[in-house]
Amino acid sequence: MELRMAHSIRMTLLLLISAVILLIQSALVGVVAKLSYEANMESRTHEMGLMVETIAKSMGDFGEQLSTLVNGVSKAPKVRQYLETGDGVEGLSVFIAAMSQSSASINTLYVFDATGQQRIVCAQGKMVEKHNNLSNREYIQAALANKRGFSSTPTKSFATGKIIVSVTAPVLDAGGKVLGGIGMSYAIDELEKNYIQSIKMGQSGYPYIISPKGIFVAHPDSSLALQDHSANPGIRDMLGAPSGQGVSFQRNGVDKMLAWYTVPYWNWKVALVMDTAEIQAPAVQQRNVMLGLGLGAIVLLVAVSLLALEKIAIRPLRQLQAYAGTVADGDLNARLDLRLKNEIGKLADALRTMVENLKAKIAEADENTRKA
Repeated sequence: MELRMAHSIRMTLLLLISAVILLIQSALVGVVAKLSYEANMESRTHEMGLMVETIAKSMGDFGEQLSTLVNGVSKAPKVRQYLETGDGVEGLSVFIAAMSQSSASINTLYVFDATGQQRIVCAQGKMVEKHNNLSNREYIQAALANKRGFSSTPTKSFATGKIIVSVTAPVLDAGGKVLGGIGMSYAIDELEKNYIQSIKMGQSGYPYIISPKGIFVAHPDSSLALQDHSANPGIRDMLGAPSGQGVSFQRNGVDKMLAWYTVPYWNWKVALVMDTAEIQAPAVQQRNVMLGLGLGAIVLLVAVSLLALEKIAIRPLRQLQAYAGTVADGDLNARLDLRLKNEIGKLADALRTMVENLKAKIAEADENTRKA
């Protein structure tokens, strides 16, 4: 009977306490784990966003430097004189040839007139005989509209086979009329080496550059350069917004995440792509740790609650049960050594008082019987 009662109370309270603790703790652990996971994911995607923004701004600085060089050449008096009068071609050719060698990455440096026709073309100090009309090129049109010009889509040099981009600057007469301009095509192999080939994030993350039309400007896989990928998943998202991060897509059955930022002047998009599983790995690991700690806390709380229950309620109730059983068997002289300042203690005091009163009534009855 004693064992059954103890087990019954213990089991009932165990179930109640465990259910309450499990419910509350699970909710807390779930919320904390979810917030931790989201914070980790946000931190990782923000890190990707910062990286592409940094690369994009560096490439914007690269464009600014090229534009400054071309603009400086366009301000030379002999350039204006030649475009105004046609005179001084020999001296201008020497000047252009010298400037074309100011960097090994300069593919060609050229002078064009107000119709977009090339007049002088030089490649690393050597004059080029073939002159083209470039009036349909966006960067030429920009210069003829008295603006700085940048090619948004790269091309491949016929002379070197390298991927090149172009910048232009207008040449003005004294009254501000556009006479033509200076153009420069520049190989971006060093740019690709410094900002694309040498940068990685984790095991699967890598950057690449894409034009506003979805054509690869630079990619770790150089065979993809100049290929149109505008219809590919992820690329479509990039072409529709100036920047973004945390954009998910699938490639070859693998979930990936994308961040991108627009390059000033060129309007290219610098992108960083990474496997979603790798991005999530730290967040999942931390979430699992939080869940494990939460489970441990639940077990500990249940154990502590049961120990406290055993000491505060179960043991005193066993003593009361044993004492009541002894009294029920007729031993009114049994002692109850239970002193507590709670409800169970008051019950023990009441039980002792009841037994003492019972003993007194029995003694009184015995005395009355003897007298009779």
